Amino acid sequence: MDTLAEHIKRKRIFNSFSQVCERDPYYNHLTIKVSSLAEYVAAISELTIKSKGTEYEDLIYRGHSDASSNYRLLPSLARYNKSLEYNENIIVRELMTLRPDEFHNIQSDFDLLAKMQHFGLPTRLLDFSYNPLIALYFSCCDGRTAGRVLCTCDNSTIGSDEIIEKICGMYQYDDYSGVSLDRMLGDVSLIRRYALYTRTPLVKKPQYLNDRIKNQSAVFMVFPNAVYDFRSRMVELSQKNNAAEEDYRMGFSLDDQEVSRLQYIREESGIYNQTFEVTSETLKKLIHHYIEKYNDFDVIKDFAISPKYHFLFRDRFSLLNEIQELSPDIISNSFVSIIIDQKHKKRIMMELEAVGIDKAFVYPELMSTTERIKNKHLKTKHK
Repeated sequence: MDTLAEHIKRKRIFNSFSQVCERDPYYNHLTIKVSSLAEYVAAISELTIKSKGTEYEDLIYRGHSDASSNYRLLPSLARYNKSLEYNENIIVRELMTLRPDEFHNIQSDFDLLAKMQHFGLPTRLLDFSYNPLIALYFSCCDGRTAGRVLCTCDNSTIGSDEIIEKICGMYQYDDYSGVSLDRMLGDVSLIRRYALYTRTPLVKKPQYLNDRIKNQSAVFMVFPNAVYDFRSRMVELSQKNNAAEEDYRMGFSLDDQEVSRLQYIREESGIYNQTFEVTSETLKKLIHHYIEKYNDFDVIKDFAISPKYHFLFRDRFSLLNEIQELSPDIISNSFVSIIIDQKHKKRIMMELEAVGIDKAFVYPELMSTTERIKNKHLKTKHK
């Protein structure tokens, strides 16, 4: 299957639009500029129709009122403080302690974070919408700069729910130093599922428990912690520097099982770049390496790793105190942008209001409705 960008280029989408950029200066992906609601709807129509044939056919949208790189694709928890350790645990627990009545009926960690996100608490979730008009509203509601609507495919599957739930439960740890990827997932064999489902952004729809979430057609992108392979780092740095592996142990002991594992790790090559970051791509390469080397490594029917080789992955991949950002490759190939110049925003907001997309719809609480009535009927005239 094509990625979204590959499919769009191959199908020659947007040929009828004059202002199309092959490479966006900030996100390096296909971008189109529109100046009206009609042009925007036409562009979305092209995307929606022509995206059929990609691996995931439903599109989701996110509006940025600032089209520049000031609005990175990061959840609020990462924007407020890059270090997650302690902070996530503290703020989630504090809100649950102060308002236990609000959360006692919630059955999953994902829905817990989704509700907290809804009320403004920084979480590892990033808001998207199934409704492109909602994204357009958020991109135009501030008229000071050009706006952007980011479009990507909804890659949610039933199989990814378990991985998402494990990631959202990370707030339960007050110290990541002893947490490895397999411990977070609960089983070594789930590492293969993690590699599969994190090859594209993790996405899940929340329960529509109130009118705001329903009206905004909410869906969330879920961000895991960054993961690093310190064992491979130790082996590779020692080889490059002709030093003893013990010099790069990073605080873990070399017991008999660790020494046995390092013998396997020494045979791995070309898996990581210089950061030793563990991604779906590096995990895919690593697993493929062992499948080719050992006939009994793979347990196909369970999509699992033979228990004989679990020791190769147990407590190997360390979680760090920061969000794993979307890779440039994913942003380039899996996203498309629609840009709205600042001078067109006021007109587009009026056009959105004419079709029922205004602040009172996006924020259906009583205060927004009263504000709309006030602005309509009680405008203050300034002399």
